[in-house]
Amino acid sequence: MKRKRVFAVFLAVVVLLSLTVTAFGGNSDEDHKSVKVAFVEQEGLMEKDEDGNLSGYSYDYIMKMAQYANWDVEFVFPTTDSLDGAIVEMMDKVEKGQVDMISGLVYNEALADMYAYPEKGYGYAFTTLLASKTNTAINGDNLALRKNLKVAVMDMADTRNEELDAFCKSNNIEYTEVKCKSAEAQLEAIKNGKADVMVSLSLLPLAGTKVIASFADRPFYFACSKDYSQLCREIDKAIESIEYVEPDYRKDLHDKYFSDKEGECAFSTASQTYIEKKKRN
Repeated sequence: MKRKRVFAVFLAVVVLLSLTVTAFGGNSDEDHKSVKVAFVEQEGLMEKDEDGNLSGYSYDYIMKMAQYANWDVEFVFPTTDSLDGAIVEMMDKVEKGQVDMISGLVYNEALADMYAYPEKGYGYAFTTLLASKTNTAINGDNLALRKNLKVAVMDMADTRNEELDAFCKSNNIEYTEVKCKSAEAQLEAIKNGKADVMVSLSLLPLAGTKVIASFADRPFYFACSKDYSQLCREIDKAIESIEYVEPDYRKDLHDKYFSDKEGECAFSTASQTYIEKKKRN
């Protein structure tokens, strides 16, 4: 009788393991597929060292998804060294179906008209207020005590500016907008004293700045060609599997690549520029 009970337990474990393999993907050759992924080099998200080794939060997450989804990942590199140019080039290739997937996009309706989004994000970004590191007069503790806070904002960043307004109202902060055309102009404004802080997004470090406040968290996503929306379902399934099997994986990646780092998310500016360009065409 005891041997029968042991065998029953063993059989139950085998069945459970077989179900787990089925649910979270196997390694059968017939399920293997090639996926072209845009590689836009950005510190912390996607990096390439002098020896050609790839790393970064997005890179690691993509390779982890590939294990669960049985992908052969082919990274596609831009033809320009300019970050904004690289982002716009890769977004255009994904929209045209020349590349299957791009990483690091936040969701908005304009982008959703051009790309297919999975339901699940793979991380979170925050709207931030950044000050110059040399500005010792302002910090997170005295922010609400300042009168007529001067905030460098970008003209076309409507969502972030609305989030700024909501944050300031909820904390009874009076502020004046210093309108800028680019992130570079914002940075210059806080360095030369025209503004106290600038509105930005978390993820990438912005040299010479410090975080004064973070608010309005939102997920960031992989986005796919509209012609390849099936890939979004595979992404969702892979992310769900990672969250179930390795629940701390996202936190571990964030600690690995973004510990004590905050700053400008370059995709926010470049993707908005791409949207505005498409509207004019």
